[in-house]
Amino acid sequence: AIPMHYNTFPVIEADPFEFKKKVEAIGKKARVMDFGEEISL
Repeated sequence: AIPMHYNTFPVIEADPFEFKKKVEAIGKKARVMDFGEEISL
């Protein structure tokens, strides 16, 4: 899971690292990317 589009508006403020923690708690992989970082899927 890669969180994106968070904190673009007040209604969707979120902590991507909290999301990552919750995803990993259920045994899945998560990654929080740096601004401008690119990955290939």
